[in-house]
Amino acid sequence: MQGIIDADVLVHWAARGSEDAESAVEMLHDLMADAIEGSWCDPDDLRVAVKGKGNYRKDVVDNYKANRGELDDELKAKLNAVHRTLVNDYKAIPADGMEADDLVRIWANEAVAEDRQFIIIAEDKDLKCIPGRHYNPKKKILEWQSEDDADLLYHQQLLTGDSADNIQGLYRIGPKKAQSFLKDVPMGQRMKTVIKVWQEKEPDDWFEKLNICGKLITILPTLDYVFDLQEIIDASEESKDVPSEV
Repeated sequence: MQGIIDADVLVHWAARGSEDAESAVEMLHDLMADAIEGSWCDPDDLRVAVKGKGNYRKDVVDNYKANRGELDDELKAKLNAVHRTLVNDYKAIPADGMEADDLVRIWANEAVAEDRQFIIIAEDKDLKCIPGRHYNPKKKILEWQSEDDADLLYHQQLLTGDSADNIQGLYRIGPKKAQSFLKDVPMGQRMKTVIKVWQEKEPDDWFEKLNICGKLITILPTLDYVFDLQEIIDASEESKDVPSEV
């Protein structure tokens, strides 16, 4: 079974948990070994994603993740050493122009298309928007995310945004409130509900704000995918899945 690893969190664990670059690299090897063993994936069939250069989301809004602090030189040195090790020793692919999350979802979709078994190894809750097997290396637990649960989580995030990444959602709409709006709404109808809630809460500029939230929140399913709310609405008009007034 192929292991698809979002290694960004491992990079930070190793760098922040070590005194110097050498010990950080040693910790990385231990973390990778634990992740591979705990997930039961094939150690000879790994796809590892790490942070690359640039991120299209910062072209959407310049304050994306702007709420995160600056890194000191010592930590940067450890991060760089661990990053190089991942690329050199584990053939990690830098997610240039996007995020590691995006590569993980793209690779997962490729595995589905080729009918190959895979498991996603990540601590990031956002990746639970991808259905299938998941292994959390922090909690050391194996989980199965159904297609319905993955779809529900994604649409919840279109309502809540993500404060950790400085993504604006609806004011005072947290996960529990978002769940209440989407309760009992089946797949294929959830975007309709998301749009209705945005229209009610932000009647003047709901379209612009939801479109930006979607561009930032959505983890890319393919390399050429672009979230476009108007296209989603246009494609759904015949089935009446979403409101057409924009």
